[in-house]
Amino acid sequence: YLFMFYILNTIMRILILRWCVALNMIHCLMFPSIECVHLLLGFMTSIMFSIINTIVIKIAHIKGIELIQPNVKDVQRIDWELYPVYVATNSLTTIWFTSWLWVYLPISTQNISLSNTIGAFIQMMLIYDFIYYFCHRFMHSNRFVYINMHKTHHQIVNPTGFFDGLYVHPVEYLIFLWLMYLPLYIVDTHIVGILMYIISIFDVGFMYHIGLKFPSFLPVLNPKFHDDHHRRNIVNFSFFTELPDFIFQTLL
Repeated sequence: YLFMFYILNTIMRILILRWCVALNMIHCLMFPSIECVHLLLGFMTSIMFSIINTIVIKIAHIKGIELIQPNVKDVQRIDWELYPVYVATNSLTTIWFTSWLWVYLPISTQNISLSNTIGAFIQMMLIYDFIYYFCHRFMHSNRFVYINMHKTHHQIVNPTGFFDGLYVHPVEYLIFLWLMYLPLYIVDTHIVGILMYIISIFDVGFMYHIGLKFPSFLPVLNPKFHDDHHRRNIVNFSFFTELPDFIFQTLL
């Protein structure tokens, strides 16, 4: 009986994710050219993200970097049955999106310059920061969206886990991945600039959720900035920098 209950419970959770299947169908219509080789490259790219993240954690432990909230006891409200389902779903979605990257972006070192690499990276970073800010703030201000979608991620009050950044409602995760690609259509950039931008988003998102007090001397890439957002919930909505929050007076 316990086995049957477990099977039925798993089936129900899969059915709950039926909207994710529908969105994936839409996504396939939008990006129909993905082949096995692109999926392999996407998988390898995702593995590269994981390796970089693992190295960061190892270095942090060797250097004795402290936790941002060392005295906070276990105050998480995570649904631990749903946690692996969402993490697995969003991991597969990440592979799909990184696969799409290899479909449309030819690998070339021609016409490379500072303006279409580092300059383009800074432009894309700032554009995405404002896109992310308004979308993220909307998810907090709209009660329906927050309760049915974004609140899932805020079950994590004290981010300290390797996969905490992936514990996001799959629809929300898809939305932010789609938004992540918008700057690519706005900024004239080289493949090197694009890779810098994509790698930065995934690795910064990871860095913000492992709870380590990395040194940050500028109002950019500060893990405590996002940790404060998880604790206070009404401040610090942007991603890369503190600029949008400073401008719209939501900076803690």
